[in-house]
Amino acid sequence: MAQNFRFAAGRPCLDLVATVSGRLGGAARDRLDGPEAVAAWLSGAGITTDAAPSDAEVNDLRALREAVYTLLGTRSGHARATSKAVDAAVSHINAVAAQTVPAPRLRVEHGKPVADQIDITVRDALALLARDTVDLLSGGDVDRLHQCEDGGCGTYFLDTSRAGKRRWCSSQSCGNRARVNAYRAQQTSR
Repeated sequence: MAQNFRFAAGRPCLDLVATVSGRLGGAARDRLDGPEAVAAWLSGAGITTDAAPSDAEVNDLRALREAVYTLLGTRSGHARATSKAVDAAVSHINAVAAQTVPAPRLRVEHGKPVADQIDITVRDALALLARDTVDLLSGGDVDRLHQCEDGGCGTYFLDTSRAGKRRWCSSQSCGNRARVNAYRAQQTSR
């Protein structure tokens, strides 16, 4: 089944978490519903792997996503997790991030440096996503981490606006829905 994935959260690890829609509205939907969907998401995220994901790799990607979600909620203060859950998420992300990944390489072509295409596995892609999580949660961008204020969305995103007061993951979808709902409520109260 073709999926419409959004890649607007500001970091690959945040885009991964956004593959579950409606987390806060009680009708969560996992868009990574099989190997085909995972392959489509990886491709959309700009991650080219050497083979299609296996069912086990789909489950591993989902487990990584949920560990990231746990830490995002804890770090942002939007969700409370037990210390056992936080410790398990940290251990999981660290274990995945520690995997060896082929390093990018340059070569010279017609007098100019160009990158060689690297064949990575789905497991390598998981390690890159885990490392992106470590980088986000331990770097300066973490202070710009926000959760969408749309009641049912729950997507985390990096607020790169100058004022740092962005409210929605997407002004076109969640922001527009909030404005329409506010307008309707205002009209109803008259």
